[in-house]
Amino acid sequence: MIRMRVISLISIISIFLVCQVYAQSEKGQLEYQTNPMKVFISDMHPEQYDSDIWEKARSWGNEPEVALYILGDSRIPPYIFTDGVNAKKWIKGNHDFVIGETLPNYVLLNNKRTLLIHGHNAEEDDYGMSQFIIRKNIKLSDNYTCKNADDWQGSLDDEYIQRLEKLYDWIKGQDRFKYVERVIMGHHHLVYVWKINDVVFYNTGAGFRGTFIIREIGKTFLCRYSVIR
Repeated sequence: MIRMRVISLISIISIFLVCQVYAQSEKGQLEYQTNPMKVFISDMHPEQYDSDIWEKARSWGNEPEVALYILGDSRIPPYIFTDGVNAKKWIKGNHDFVIGETLPNYVLLNNKRTLLIHGHNAEEDDYGMSQFIIRKNIKLSDNYTCKNADDWQGSLDDEYIQRLEKLYDWIKGQDRFKYVERVIMGHHHLVYVWKINDVVFYNTGAGFRGTFIIREIGKTFLCRYSVIR
């Protein structure tokens, strides 16, 4: 009888310990999964396009588990539709000219390994106000699709490769960027993934066309809302 009681007690203790380990594991997963998902959108160009991307940006910005970053060319007067867009950070693009407002030129994340920029930073002659034209209406789908950036297959024209090489030299020429492994940017209005030596460049494409990037749990995804019209 005593032996049975001891065995029962051991069984109870074992079950308790297993439950504790499982609970800690579940809690660890939950805490890991509730880390903010990062969404990167660039080049919404409100002076040229009346796009649904603003509604999407407002929705992303109001999600408590999402950190929204706007990577330039989205605060362009006189069309600055930023009311209700709760972005964690707005980064200055080459067409962002808002009087009395100072926007950062870059942001470093992930222990300085991830650099957020607009992408014009090494192009001294690429500044200026956009030309104001008749704005084009762009309707986007309600849902978006994503693919792992590691699966991107494509090519770039020599012009863009040369611009990225110049940008790479600009990054490597500054001690504050010495830990940078990846760059998330816009500016070129093209979605791509391109590696130069030890740095991978991820381009969000053009926000007004519904393209953007999500980074979550150490992975980067190229995403888009389809253009309906």
